[in-house]
Amino acid sequence: MSYQNIAKPIMQYLSHFEEPKVLEIGVDRGQTALPICHNLSLLDRPFLYEGVDIKLRDDVIFSVSAIAKLYSLATEPGLGFHNVAFYERNSLDFLAEAIDNARKYNLILIDGDHNYYTVYKELELAQHLALPSTIIICDDYNTNWADKDLYYSEREEYKDNELATKRQETENAGVRPAVNNFIKESNGKWKVLPGLGIESDYCILYQRENVLDMRYHMPPLITLASSGILEIYFDKSKCPEVNEDLLINLDYIYERPAARPYQKTQGEQNG
Repeated sequence: MSYQNIAKPIMQYLSHFEEPKVLEIGVDRGQTALPICHNLSLLDRPFLYEGVDIKLRDDVIFSVSAIAKLYSLATEPGLGFHNVAFYERNSLDFLAEAIDNARKYNLILIDGDHNYYTVYKELELAQHLALPSTIIICDDYNTNWADKDLYYSEREEYKDNELATKRQETENAGVRPAVNNFIKESNGKWKVLPGLGIESDYCILYQRENVLDMRYHMPPLITLASSGILEIYFDKSKCPEVNEDLLINLDYIYERPAARPYQKTQGEQNG
């Protein structure tokens, strides 16, 4: 799957930052990478998008190079700077190396292998790349792979790909238990919200103590979830990287409402 119906809503969130940084695990055919990179370029400020996949496709890299204000490390290394970089790597290896290099991201998108082992390990590693205001969006939380495992290493297209993670024996299977167990074992640090719109495939992970309120706003006469707005209100005393003076929305002029008193989600009430 991809995050096409959240590529626009998350832009208001990303506009909080002077130099937003995005990491996507699982680039595939660029369904998410292309709109995210294009929308980031419209902010007219420095940014960085990094995408990781065990098999990078030339058409994605060439498509990026055709968009104004996108400078890809793969196609324009001689420029001396870039704001888009793709890495053909195993996600777990990349994340471990990113931790060693003290990398931090404002947004982390996880949509690589759809199995318990890989997703749980990715979340374990990704949390170390998070700032206090970072959100992690995990795909396939509500798809066929929510409760069963998919390893790309077992698919015909990837059977000889040495970067693909091999099947591991685990007591649990699927993306949803991986996310839920990660949340549970974080001892309240991380919380999970369902995706936007009706029957969304993904979920949103955020650090509860740093978020005062999170809501999804649908402007008048808008019917598609992809055109809504993800509004997040941070505790700015705990999130120095957040600059609300930079906050913009690329599509609509509207008055941002105040944060609501925090209300427990259904999952918190049941837990």
